[in-house]
Amino acid sequence: MHRFCSLKMRIIKQNTKISEALAKKFPHYHADVASKYPKVVGSHSRPGSVIVDVGGGRSCAFVQQCNNSNIIAVDISAGELALNQDVQDRRVGDVTKYIPVGDRSVDVVASRFVAEHLRRTDLFIKEAYRVLRPGGFFITLFPNKRAPFTVINRVLPKKVGLQIAYALKPTAKEIGVFPAFYHLCSPDQFRKACLASGFSNVKVEVDYFQSSYFYFCLPLAAVSLCYEWMVSKLALEVLSSLVLVVATR
Repeated sequence: MHRFCSLKMRIIKQNTKISEALAKKFPHYHADVASKYPKVVGSHSRPGSVIVDVGGGRSCAFVQQCNNSNIIAVDISAGELALNQDVQDRRVGDVTKYIPVGDRSVDVVASRFVAEHLRRTDLFIKEAYRVLRPGGFFITLFPNKRAPFTVINRVLPKKVGLQIAYALKPTAKEIGVFPAFYHLCSPDQFRKACLASGFSNVKVEVDYFQSSYFYFCLPLAAVSLCYEWMVSKLALEVLSSLVLVVATR
């Protein structure tokens, strides 16, 4: 049994290595909006800005870009917040009910991979609007619910999905895998919800790359890369993988 598991891991590692090398040959691989997120938050802040980092348990993704700003980490889990050494001001809160700051009191509300875990993303958007000062920015990054990997995540039974997540990413056992609902998690739906809540000038940037989820199997990764290349060439935003939104209050 141990020998079989060892062989399986070697095969997965080899497939992953080849798949990653193949992915780098595709132009859409390099349009990584996830890596832009910290820079975008930094470019929309200034010294002394008050920034709410929603889902700020464990760490802050943009602390280096905003080291002269006042960052407030907000998370639903007190245990996760206790592990955050990047931010001193840490507050527990359910952002669909109440972001624990006053009306019109902050300059930026930022979140990364939070929206997909909320049952009522519209309530989060309304709360972000409430706490932002006029001219403030709501910046959020989330996976598109119409991307193949998110569709698979929703279709698979929860137990099977967790087993796959743990097999592909062992550290998921340490950080936990939170349930995902993908409410309003598409470029068009999120844009409309922001406008309906009062935001103006809603800018959306998308990323089509998602094949790292399939690196463990070279044929799957190759099919995924070709699919991504096709939808990116056709600029089918509706089928993108990641969505980065910047909305102005």
